[in-house]
Amino acid sequence: MKFLILIALGISLTAPAAGAQAPVVRDPGVIYLADFDLKPIRLRVLAPAPTSFESTGARYAGTLREGQEVELQAVGDSLFRVRGRAQQGQILAWVSPEYLAPLPEDFLESLRNSDERRRDVEGLIARNEVALGMVPEEVERAIGRPNKRSKKTNAEKTEQVWEYIRYQSVPHQTTYIGRDGFPAIATTWVKTPVGSLTITFSDGTVTAINETEG
Repeated sequence: MKFLILIALGISLTAPAAGAQAPVVRDPGVIYLADFDLKPIRLRVLAPAPTSFESTGARYAGTLREGQEVELQAVGDSLFRVRGRAQQGQILAWVSPEYLAPLPEDFLESLRNSDERRRDVEGLIARNEVALGMVPEEVERAIGRPNKRSKKTNAEKTEQVWEYIRYQSVPHQTTYIGRDGFPAIATTWVKTPVGSLTITFSDGTVTAINETEG
């Protein structure tokens, strides 16, 4: 899997910190800025802007006042979700970007690339898997805290190494004499080390994954 490293425009590749609020209702194909560690993005309204309650443009919500700054909440295929003020007061609604000051160049492309990476990582975490390009917080969410942490430093860089011991429940059988006087077999399950997983981080991302068995 190839992860995109997006540094431009201040887009973070990590999910928001625990406790961060995200939209409860999500429309398919919409990118929500709450999924990224971004500073609020404010855009000036260039002309009175009609808005809608739905990302499809359905259900008129009001008209944003010209000259104000609205906060960008989400990006759809053709409309932006913003928080601003209409005649009836504060609203959270969808508006055509033609009524707003333009975003920085390449912002939307970087945002879409970051969202694609976010969905890939969430899939890995759901399957308890790790991959190159993940950051420490994502690895912990996927497979938990390591059994051991260490650092390797040379003239060029410092690497952080996480080691995991892999366990498997192995049956262990013992023979005993039952109440009826006949021999019987009891089976117990013993947690036994069966291998290890070593993950190496350089500059805050996974650069090597090594597995051993036995």
